[in-house]
Amino acid sequence: MEQETAAAEVRRAAPEKPKRRRGIKKWIVLAVVAAVLAAAVIAAGQLLRRFGGAVQAYASEYVTDTVGRRDISSSLSGSGTLQPADSYSVTTLIEGEILTADFEEGSTVEKDTVLYEIDSSNTSSGLERAELTLASARNSYERQLENREKLEIKAPVSGYITSLDVETGDSVTAGQTVISIVDSRFMTVELPFLADDAAGFRAGQEAVVTLDGSFEELAGRVTKIGASDVVLTGNVVARYVTVEAENPGALSPSQTATASVGGAQCSGPGAFKYKNEKTVTAELSGDVAAIAVREGEYVEKDRPLITLTSSSLNDSIDNAYRQLRDAEIAMENQTDQLDNYTIKSPIKGTVISKDYKQGDTLSAGKVLCTIYDLSYLQMTMNIDELDIKKIEVGQDVAITADAVEGRAFSGVVTKISIQGTTSNGVTSYPVTVRVDDTGELLPGMNVDAEIVFQSAENVLSVPIGAVVRGDRVLVKKSADAPPSETPADGGNGAAGSGAGAQNIPEGYEYADVETGVSDDSYIEIKSGLEEGDEITYAKQAESQNTFMMTMPGGGMGGAGSFGAAPGGGAPAQRPGGGGAATTFRVG
Repeated sequence: MEQETAAAEVRRAAPEKPKRRRGIKKWIVLAVVAAVLAAAVIAAGQLLRRFGGAVQAYASEYVTDTVGRRDISSSLSGSGTLQPADSYSVTTLIEGEILTADFEEGSTVEKDTVLYEIDSSNTSSGLERAELTLASARNSYERQLENREKLEIKAPVSGYITSLDVETGDSVTAGQTVISIVDSRFMTVELPFLADDAAGFRAGQEAVVTLDGSFEELAGRVTKIGASDVVLTGNVVARYVTVEAENPGALSPSQTATASVGGAQCSGPGAFKYKNEKTVTAELSGDVAAIAVREGEYVEKDRPLITLTSSSLNDSIDNAYRQLRDAEIAMENQTDQLDNYTIKSPIKGTVISKDYKQGDTLSAGKVLCTIYDLSYLQMTMNIDELDIKKIEVGQDVAITADAVEGRAFSGVVTKISIQGTTSNGVTSYPVTVRVDDTGELLPGMNVDAEIVFQSAENVLSVPIGAVVRGDRVLVKKSADAPPSETPADGGNGAAGSGAGAQNIPEGYEYADVETGVSDDSYIEIKSGLEEGDEITYAKQAESQNTFMMTMPGGGMGGAGSFGAAPGGGAPAQRPGGGGAATTFRVG
């Protein structure tokens, strides 16, 4: 107990630790950190409000220059690999032994030049069979078409319709009589003449016909002379002669007559016949679809009389046509297959590689050779979306290659594709450049290309950093110029380097200028300055710094890189990737 009491007295006697002072220090540190952060946020906010997000630190050092003249050009550069104007890898789906391959690597070939001949003996026999099948199918189809024409019955001779034996809708069979035709305007009579007399007759010779009973005489003419002699009663040697006479209207087949030709009298009488008397029959079976004449009507030879229809014939025609088409397709396939055994060059060009030679056995699907069209070369440049509108078809392109030192080549833009490729939020478009004068350039070489889309010669210009926001330049005052007033905006920075009004060097003032073409270093001055004017601008290259400011929750929509635009314009910005940090470039 005494020991515990002594310990308690010792603790009471010992001084207490300064807990209050440590708490005060902690709050002081926190207050200092908060103040620093607040100051940084306020300063950054002021800079952001003033420059739209692009913070520029003012440099304290100025350089002077003189307005002078020079050539300025704006261009876009890119690189790519040269390709031939066209290329083709020759392949085939057939197999067989290569009979001929009369070309070598490096050979120049024309389009359709024969490259390979492949053994086609098996295919040739198949082609011959296809030809025979096609010929048979074509003949069959043509016969069916001829039969279809026979469904229209025509007048075999001129004459009068003496009988019409069918009606519309009737069914007729092949060989059935459908119409009878008689030409009663002319009558013929076949008469025997002495053979010696008849031998001297000729067709068309005039004759006199005498009707038996009335002894009336009619004018006639010889139409036919018999080719052989006949022996009549009393051993009279005769030959029959046919005489035609116009029917005055009363003649009929029952009437008989005699005739004389060139004074020679016939040896006996003969009975009259109608010149044309024909019984018309159907050549095919069918149904009567239409009748185009009536009884008693006179018709000329080949006039349509009756039209038949036949469904079975239509079916036969359709079948014959399908067989013909099948045969034609088979023939085309055989011909195409045979053509495949002769392999020709698809383009005009130079043989780059030859993978099969004479005597080799060809395998289907293999590359036989490769041909390049080297009439010109071409390359593809990928142009940024911000610059693609500056490019036009027909623009000249300067081409250089490390493999061909000391020489520049000329190209031309031939195609601008609208199918862009996007990567990391940036889109580029392929532009095709053609090179006609290829010289020592070869396919596969890597080349650099430059497209000049703006240029100006011998124009007034100043360094691009001398032009501040609002297109103004600090120019030396003339000796008698009045003091300048401080600009309302305090003198915005130029191209990432401007100075406030309080920082304008003594003896200088801002001049408004009109700018033109610019390159990486200089910009054209169209008006506002004169040649020889002394200018000054902030030297910025040596004092650039970068600091990071983290915005809560991603701040301004992700990380983005900002920099002043040439000529004092608004800073160019590329979208960031959605992070929380935003980078500002100072100075």
